[in-house]
Amino acid sequence: MVLATDENLGIAVVSKTWYISECTKQITDTRTYERLQDYNIIVRAARVAHWVESALNSASKVTDSREFGIFIKYLLTNVNMDNLSVPTFKGLPKVHKPMWMLQTIIPSHSWITAGASKVADYLLQPVLTLYPWVVNSTIEVINTVRDFSANRAKETWIVTADVQSFYTNVPIAETISFIKAVVAVRMAYEPWKVVLIKICLVAVMQNNCFM
Repeated sequence: MVLATDENLGIAVVSKTWYISECTKQITDTRTYERLQDYNIIVRAARVAHWVESALNSASKVTDSREFGIFIKYLLTNVNMDNLSVPTFKGLPKVHKPMWMLQTIIPSHSWITAGASKVADYLLQPVLTLYPWVVNSTIEVINTVRDFSANRAKETWIVTADVQSFYTNVPIAETISFIKAVVAVRMAYEPWKVVLIKICLVAVMQNNCFM
């Protein structure tokens, strides 16, 4: 099998047996994943749409912000059961690791949470300015180091850190609480934005499904 690689590091050639074995390791991890029947997936999607609509209706009673109204219209249009598509699991080889493994990729662009994800991303982008040391890829680290100018007269240390299996080890409830605190206190977001971010994060982080 010829596959694209994690971190956009070119292509890799792997055996079908190895790929299936690595995929099986991922999806049989019951600490991370829960198996659902087809019916339960549809029920979950409908529950997300209903919960988001109810939460937005409640939030709209405490603010008359025009901007909030625009977000409500967008979410109610995009968080619905129309043209729903369950994401498909795939994996990209992590060739930059000493022991190759797979990076799970689950494209959710047509799942029930896609609209909420886009709104959360839009509202949280300014928060990244508080944490300039956070990077999103190995390529970004390489480019940053390449452009770094050090004082040759002084000893310089460049330190990086990575979290193994970061996404599947994030405590969801604690993470959402932390993000709410950051946007409310450090970013001084308006209350309706804080509520909207929570609605979107709960919808996205607790309702990812794939097949």
